[in-house]
Amino acid sequence: MEPSPDVEGPNGMTRSRSSTARQLVIAWSIALGVVVVPLLAVAGVRFLSADGAHDRAVERWESKEPAAYSFNYSYCGGFCQGCTTRVTVKRGEVVSAVPAEPGGCTDFTVEDAPTIEDVFDLEKTLRSRDEFVSREIHYDSTWGFPASANFQCPEGTSDCGPGLSVRNFRVEP
Repeated sequence: MEPSPDVEGPNGMTRSRSSTARQLVIAWSIALGVVVVPLLAVAGVRFLSADGAHDRAVERWESKEPAAYSFNYSYCGGFCQGCTTRVTVKRGEVVSAVPAEPGGCTDFTVEDAPTIEDVFDLEKTLRSRDEFVSREIHYDSTWGFPASANFQCPEGTSDCGPGLSVRNFRVEP
């Protein structure tokens, strides 16, 4: 291999072509790092953030939402008896809200029971509130809906720390 020919620089000094090429590669790498890395970091934060997870889950739900479905829904705003309601939805409207267990209780009627879209809205609203010190949200891997969400208030706060769950999701005929 022959040595690279020398190149005269602007200050009259000479250096090899390979040294010049190396300096150009380094300069471009630094320039790309200054521009591209922050852009990727911002995109990554959005992708990994709670808002990003929520948005991806909504997209999954909207791409698969069946015309009719049912699910067991529980919501507790702090201290509560923990009733579970079997909610049935057809064409975006709740058509049934009954106790999930025979002889059980329900906190909802047909008029105020949630659809999956309502559960998404509640989860997003709760997640945005500042009084919670921790949030744990799990989305269903197949359908995208919030399968569970728990929010914790600071220690010593009474009647605080809501949670919700969606279980036994089923596509209806």
